[in-house]
Amino acid sequence: MSSSNDEAAIHPREPRGHLYAIGVGPGDPELLTVKAVHALCAADVVAYHQAPGHTSHALHTVTPYLDQQRLLTLEYPVTTGSISHPEGYQGALAEFYDTAERLLRAELAAGKTVALIAAGDPLIYSSQQHLSRRLAGDYPVDIIPGISSFQAAAAATNSVLCEDHDVFRVVPATLPLAELTTQLRSGDPLAVLKLGRTTETLVSALRAADRLEQALVVMNASTPLENVVRLTDVLSRGERIPYFSVVLLPSATVADGVVRQENLPAEGCVDVVGLGPGDARFLTPDTADILTQATDVVGYGAYTQRVALKEGQRVHSSGNMVELERARLALDLAASGKRVVVVSSGDPGVFGMATALMEVLDTLDPQSGGCGKVRPAAD
Repeated sequence: MSSSNDEAAIHPREPRGHLYAIGVGPGDPELLTVKAVHALCAADVVAYHQAPGHTSHALHTVTPYLDQQRLLTLEYPVTTGSISHPEGYQGALAEFYDTAERLLRAELAAGKTVALIAAGDPLIYSSQQHLSRRLAGDYPVDIIPGISSFQAAAAATNSVLCEDHDVFRVVPATLPLAELTTQLRSGDPLAVLKLGRTTETLVSALRAADRLEQALVVMNASTPLENVVRLTDVLSRGERIPYFSVVLLPSATVADGVVRQENLPAEGCVDVVGLGPGDARFLTPDTADILTQATDVVGYGAYTQRVALKEGQRVHSSGNMVELERARLALDLAASGKRVVVVSSGDPGVFGMATALMEVLDTLDPQSGGCGKVRPAAD
């Protein structure tokens, strides 16, 4: 009988590589995790994605930690470049992943430890996901999370991403306009990624959701080129948002860095109130109470300016002749649990917003849960 050593000598084991998919953070080399640095230093090969004619953002981030590691470039097609592939961009992208998989398999089959690096976090809109999934069945694959760009952007603005009962959203600006607008109208705090050529669509969606004035742009977060600016300032200069940017919309529970609207209703509701002819003394006590309790105020800009806002209240102003759009926004906010007040001048039932609310309500599916209730208030 042969010993196990004899068997090993006759049938030596094939070398078995190991893949580490590593998130290297938003750009600052000091924002890599300790685990990511250890994996990089132990790697035989560092693989990275790179667009033709460009340098790799992720590679630049990890350069201080590289020594003897061999570099493997995975050059991918970009949507803005010229594509000669007979099946267009999707065909070129599929071919890229096939090629990248073959290159990585060759290294792993040779027993190499491969660090596949990704900017930010490798599980958030990252190309590495496609490759690690292809290889996971044949080789050990470990994923090391990284700090995301929107976390670094929030830190740059000293703002809160979410707290209390907030639902935080990460939204790609590449969504169709209607879907993007729906996401923004949720009223939730959110970060918008995948910017650049999507600027025009994003601005249209923000305007429709009445959130343009709140939007902050953080460019090149955590790097020496970091810049925080209001989106309206970017637009006033006629600039396009760079790809390595994040648009942040703050939590509705935070105003000027101070919390918060307490005791939000479990079920949203809409009140329609009249502000009277102009003088605040003509407000009814009921209307004054409703305005005080509201989380969100919706109305024509000339009328919302007459409301004395409380700390933490959000105002959604819009132009004239868009009553149905205002009504839909109010109902969407209420559906997300907000206490909404829609303001009209004079009496809301006399050429006011009550009619628009009822018209939109008539179009809703009664089984959908709706928005709570509409309570017109006298003026």
